[in-house]
Amino acid sequence: MSKLRKITAVAAPAVMALAMAAPSEAKILLMGEGGWEVSFDGSVNSFYNFVTKEEMQSAGGYATHAGAGAGNDSSRVTVGLLPAVWGMNVKAPTTGGIDMGARVMMGISTQNNRRKNTGNAASGGQNGANLDLREIHFTASGASGSVLVGRTLGIYQGTNIAKDMTLFGVGWNAGEAAGGGTTLGRIGAGYVYPNFNTGIRYSSPAGSIVGFQVGIFDPSTLGGGGGVSETPYPRLELEFSGGGSVQGVSMSAWANGMFQYAQRSTADIQTACGDSANGERLGIAAVPNSESGCSVAEDVFVGGGAYGVELGVGGLKLTGAGYHGRGLGMAVMLDADAIDEKGHPRNHYGYYAQGTFALGNGTNVGVSWGESRADESGTDFVQRASVQVRQERVTLTDVMVWHNINDNLRFVAEYGHQEVGWHDGATQEAEIVSLGGFFFW
Repeated sequence: MSKLRKITAVAAPAVMALAMAAPSEAKILLMGEGGWEVSFDGSVNSFYNFVTKEEMQSAGGYATHAGAGAGNDSSRVTVGLLPAVWGMNVKAPTTGGIDMGARVMMGISTQNNRRKNTGNAASGGQNGANLDLREIHFTASGASGSVLVGRTLGIYQGTNIAKDMTLFGVGWNAGEAAGGGTTLGRIGAGYVYPNFNTGIRYSSPAGSIVGFQVGIFDPSTLGGGGGVSETPYPRLELEFSGGGSVQGVSMSAWANGMFQYAQRSTADIQTACGDSANGERLGIAAVPNSESGCSVAEDVFVGGGAYGVELGVGGLKLTGAGYHGRGLGMAVMLDADAIDEKGHPRNHYGYYAQGTFALGNGTNVGVSWGESRADESGTDFVQRASVQVRQERVTLTDVMVWHNINDNLRFVAEYGHQEVGWHDGATQEAEIVSLGGFFFW
C-alpha cells in the first residue's frame, strides 16, 4: 500500500473515507476468529499557530459587523481541521453474500479551552479538550450495493471537503479555536461544512462506472430569523460520481445536492415577531394577528447543489470545486446565518481551486484559493443601521508543504492569508502561519 493511500485510509476517514470504509481496511487488527474481526485506527495531530489580524477597515460607518474581531496577534497550540481520531471497527462473517460491519469513531481536540493555564474546569484551563463522537454506524453490502445506517459525514459537500488539502492542515480560524474545537481549514472559504449526521443511505456497488449515493438524514432546525423548529420530513441528500484514467491522465468528477423543508411553530412565529427586526423596533405587536402587520415566512425551503472535478498527471493534481444554494449558511450548514430575520433563505455560493505536486521522497507542495459568499437580502439591507451588517464573503489563500517521514509520520508547514468582507464595503485581513504534524496508525 502506498504512503498516500495508507495515510488517506486513516485520517481522511475522520472526515469521509473512513466513514465508508470496511472495517477490514483498518490499520491494526486487534483480533480475528471465525470470520469476525475487531480492529482500530486513528491519528493525532497538533500545530503551533501564529495569527496576526489587522483592524477592520470600515467603509460604511456602521458600528456593528457580524463576526468582526479586534486586530491583534495570537499564538496558539491546537489541533488542525482534523481532531485526533480514535476509531474501532467490527466485521462479521460474510453470510449469504452480504458483508456486515460497524464503526464507532471519536474526534478529540487537544488544546486548552481558554488561554488560562489554571487546570480549573470552570476557567477552561487544562480541561478544555473537546470530545466529539462523530461516527456510529453499521453497514451491509453485497452485489447490489451497500446500505449504511447511523451517524457519519453527510453526502452533500462531503466530497468537496474530502478533496481539500487543508484537511491535513489548519486553514483559518486558528487564533479563535479557543473553545476546545478544531480550526476551520477551508470551511466557510470554499465550501460549507456538511457535518456528521444520522441517516440511512444507499451506495451503488463499488466499481460502477458512475457511482451513486442517496440518503435521508435527521433534519436540522434552521438558525436565524427567530428559528424554524418544525421538521416534518427528513433531509434528502444525493451524489453522482465517476472517474477513470487515459494515457496516464486520471480524472474524477462529482455532483451532489441537498433539499430540506422546515416550518415555524406558533412559538417560533411569536418569537420572530417579537424580534427587534420584526416587531419591537417597527412598532409591531409581539404576538401576530390579522392587525399586527408582522409578516414572517412560516414555510422555509433550503437546499443546493455542489460539484467538482480533479485531474492528475504524474505528481501533479488539480482540483476545482464549488457550490450554490439557498439557506446553506456561510460555514456550518443550516446554521444561524442560513436565513434572514424575516425567515427568507439567503443565497449562498462558493468555490475553490487547488493544485498539489509530489516532489518525491515523501515531500509535497500545494497551493489553493477559494471563497464563500452570501447575498444580502432586502431585510439585511434595512437592518444595517439597527442590527448589524452581514458578512458578504470570506476568502482564503493557502500554501502548504508537507513531508511524509514514513507511513506513520507527517510534518506540515502552512501559510494562509484570509480576508473577510461585509456588505457595506468593510474588510478585515489576517495572516496565519502554522507548523505541526500527524502521527497515523
